[in-house]
Amino acid sequence: MLNARTLLGMPTCAKREQLKQWGISTRLAFRSALQLHLLALLVLVVLAILLAGCAGVTKPPSAGPGTAPTISEFSASPTSITAGTNSTLSWSTTGATSIAISPGGLTSTAASGSTSVSPSVTTSYTLTATNSTGSITSAATVTVTAPASAKPTITSFIASPASISAGATSTLSWATSGATSIAISPGGFTSTAATGSTVVAPSVSTGYTLTATNGAGFITSNATVTVTAASGGMPSACSGMSLGAHASFNGFVPFPSSNPWNENISSAPVDPNSSAIINYIGASTTLHPDFDSTGDGIPYIVVDSSVTPLVTVTLADSSESDLMPMPFPADAPIEGGSDHHVLVADRNTCWLYEVWEGAFSGGQWSANNSAVWDLQNYNSRIYTWTSADAAGLPILPGLVRYDEVSAGAINHALRFTVPNTWAAFVSPATHWAQTNSGSPIPIGMRIRLKASFDISGFSAENQVILTAMKTYGLILADNGSAIYVTGAADTRWDDDDLHHLTTVVGSDFEVVQMPTEIDSGNVPTGAAPVISSFTASQNTVSPGTTVTLTWSASAASYLFIDPSVGTQVGTVRGTSATVNPTATTTYILNATNSYGRTTAAVTVQVQ
Repeated sequence: MLNARTLLGMPTCAKREQLKQWGISTRLAFRSALQLHLLALLVLVVLAILLAGCAGVTKPPSAGPGTAPTISEFSASPTSITAGTNSTLSWSTTGATSIAISPGGLTSTAASGSTSVSPSVTTSYTLTATNSTGSITSAATVTVTAPASAKPTITSFIASPASISAGATSTLSWATSGATSIAISPGGFTSTAATGSTVVAPSVSTGYTLTATNGAGFITSNATVTVTAASGGMPSACSGMSLGAHASFNGFVPFPSSNPWNENISSAPVDPNSSAIINYIGASTTLHPDFDSTGDGIPYIVVDSSVTPLVTVTLADSSESDLMPMPFPADAPIEGGSDHHVLVADRNTCWLYEVWEGAFSGGQWSANNSAVWDLQNYNSRIYTWTSADAAGLPILPGLVRYDEVSAGAINHALRFTVPNTWAAFVSPATHWAQTNSGSPIPIGMRIRLKASFDISGFSAENQVILTAMKTYGLILADNGSAIYVTGAADTRWDDDDLHHLTTVVGSDFEVVQMPTEIDSGNVPTGAAPVISSFTASQNTVSPGTTVTLTWSASAASYLFIDPSVGTQVGTVRGTSATVNPTATTTYILNATNSYGRTTAAVTVQVQ
């Protein structure tokens, strides 16, 4: 290294040479340092350019902590409603610890779900999904239109032909405007079509009522199908039924194919309140088959009234009953438990007799109330009337029966119960059972097993039951335990196999869109049947003389005759019946439709 002391001790020439070399080295060192600085500066410029090019690129969020939530769906269904009706808001989110919907103040921790809203004006709802990182929102609008300002109109409602022979059919056709739904009774037929038709096959002269409804109210129109002759002989449909307790129907399905019990609802719309109703019942509530091989369930018996005589059944409450002689054998099975239902199907006449709180003691049948059903042609009960079931419906046609399951098909809806309902019903029901104002469920509501539910893992027998639940659904008939499905007790059931049905839960079902709910404020009204005449071929006879009773009645869904003495005649079809009184007897003809009951009497003196 060059320093001052070394330089002073050198000769002059050496000093000059040393200073020359030092200058060269210094210039080289300076040049190298300058090059290094320039290189560093170039690197900095390149980095700056690269960073500037990346400034518009957003790094995708990671799935780990610190990621904001996402909303994959927030929708309203339907998006447009009339004032006073409901829409369902549904959401699906990811990564949210809480959600909130406003207006309304709903909060939830569920990643997905739904809620029912009923805005009175068009409303935009905002869903806010939040976690510790932040929140995100989405909006859905429900458009509210004013309810109809005027009731609907009915342009026409006709029966063609208006007169038929027993066993033939007639077509009921309608044309309406301004209606959101129509219903035809008896029969429980409903539709949303402004114009259309349906086929009926009444066994007696029947008055049909068309009810057209919208938000402003409803209007009715009537059409009558006159049946000109009795069917005569044993009805072929019922004649193939076997006799006895738990007997096979051998393929016979009660009521016409158009009846609500036999309606295929697999493609019917889902009710807007389905999610809320299923959650109210219990999304995790298990289905329970309320029948087995040890006696649980509701028993029934098939008889032949040409062999099994009609007997008197004493009723504790005849106010909403069908009071008449009935073909109850002494050994008719009585349901255990508290309800004590007795169900008797007569294959000779094709009528069904059902009582509640039935008992047989001292050779005499008694019950709380009774109802009869024309198995050839459904007969609706009077609006707000009960039956042996709380819904005003028949019981036997909704049972899970062993003969159907073993044959491989159930071709009708099934009966079920839930704990709480409010004071309302929907067709085909005619009576409400409770007044629980907190329940969104009316009697008569129908649910079905979702089409997506996989039944392949169940036994062949259980698949028959589950398929019926998908195709025909289940009709709510009474208050009881949640999703208890009613069947007929039968020693042939495999109880262990039936238990596998309990793996089906509430969330596997959906509510089928309901017709207009009927409560105390909008019970349909109309004309009761008219009895033009009721006469006896002879009014004074000797004991045992044959007497023909003849009548003319219109707008009746079904008829029966209650004698003051003896056990003739009960249910009737056509326009006449024969009796053989042994004592002076007053015969009371009862003509019933959905709006009321009309009676007429004739007395035959026996001398």
